Amino acid sequence: MASIPANIFKLMLRLGVKRDISDPKKLVRHLRRVMNAPLTPSLLPRGIRLRHAHVAGVPGQWLSTPDPVVTVLYLHGGAFIGGRLETYHHFCGQLAKALNARVFLTDYRLAPEHPYPAATDDALQVYGKPVTLLAAI
Repeated sequence: MASIPANIFKLMLRLGVKRDISDPKKLVRHLRRVMNAPLTPSLLPRGIRLRHAHVAGVPGQWLSTPDPVVTVLYLHGGAFIGGRLETYHHFCGQLAKALNARVFLTDYRLAPEHPYPAATDDALQVYGKPVTLLAAI
């Protein structure tokens, strides 16, 4: 049997996220509002710097340590219809610290404004860049 907090969380999800919305445009707006709602601030860890940039023509953000030795490409969640890069700053900043790396958070195009395969094309475009070029950025 599930705990009381688990049942409360399940009810909150059902009321706040899982709605029966038949109009696809309304559904996307609803999911983006839920996914992009700032639940808690996602701050950069100490010692990590943030820089906005483009790689292979795709916008994104670099999070890096002062002297990185590894490059990581991070594709955020959101089912290719939502998600804010700021949500992942703390996690990717901790990843950068742990690996002494630079992490590129790709701001790929989202559906339905940019239908499939736009998001995967953006991801593959960035991924296809040679690591030596990424390291120079």
